Amino acid sequence: MGNADELIAQIYAGVFEHPLASFKEASLASISALIPFESGIWASGVHETNTIFSIAVHNYPLEQLITYSFNWQEHDFVRAAAVAAPGRTLRNEDVMALDDYYQTRIYREYSAPAGIEHSLGTAIADPVTTLGELIYIFRADRAQPFTDEERDLKQRLAPHLAAAWQQKQVLQTYNGEAKEDGQAKSVPAGHAIVDLTGHLHATDARFSETVAGSFPGWSGPILPDPLIRLLSPDQDFVEAAGLRFTVRRGSERHLIQIDASIDAARLSARERSVAQLFAAGRTQSEIAAATGVSVSTVRNQIASAYRKLNVHTKIDLARTLDRM
Repeated sequence: MGNADELIAQIYAGVFEHPLASFKEASLASISALIPFESGIWASGVHETNTIFSIAVHNYPLEQLITYSFNWQEHDFVRAAAVAAPGRTLRNEDVMALDDYYQTRIYREYSAPAGIEHSLGTAIADPVTTLGELIYIFRADRAQPFTDEERDLKQRLAPHLAAAWQQKQVLQTYNGEAKEDGQAKSVPAGHAIVDLTGHLHATDARFSETVAGSFPGWSGPILPDPLIRLLSPDQDFVEAAGLRFTVRRGSERHLIQIDASIDAARLSARERSVAQLFAAGRTQSEIAAATGVSVSTVRNQIASAYRKLNVHTKIDLARTLDRM
């Protein structure tokens, strides 16, 4: 592994190469090519409430993790600092002088006996849903602290790890989709992964922003009450807040997507025709010439289609029209 760009590419390639159950551990291990470390932890959950959905470990004994969770987590000042500053990567010495750290109880009674001399931690948090990741790596050699360059590199890598994990969950849930003309269907914009209790595990920006704007006061990490009905086995879609939500079921997690606005059914024949031409790559001037109307009329028809379909880009428009 030669550089950070190659490592980032490898992380995303892992979305297609590693099983869901081992994806986090394999991704953690890949970091060691550029930032050597002995052990690591990657926890996913709700940043705001410190609720943990899943934990993956790399060379970190389970009994050690249990001891930490029950006895030392609330005393972990480095973890608290990382959680308070999402996106920033911190070492022990970024929070407290090492000489002072070596006198703390958590170091003397937990970290040192566990072989943890140096920590490098990053918290990632979605500002809308408060879903988050906590990614830590550890070194056992007291004489080998993490350097400034290694800290900055991990800070660069952490958002890619979180994004790849989200993509892996979506791909895993969407993988059972039928193929059209021998080609796998693309994952839709405006999607979320939820478990059987309605807790969100991953969302894209369009889903979180649209739902937050459509259900005042909602910020996750559980689906808004009207959408909880999608968890019922006999419910294929829900119409709420002027939107239509559909569900594609997995064994333990489901993919929920914003299918379109309810107004989509009221697209006029001309609006649909113009939207299809525009999504196919025709310019507004070309569409106006082909349909015999003014460019301003075409522009208004496209804007109306965007509003009714609740889409914001040409790619979203094409995907939504394909599903209609």
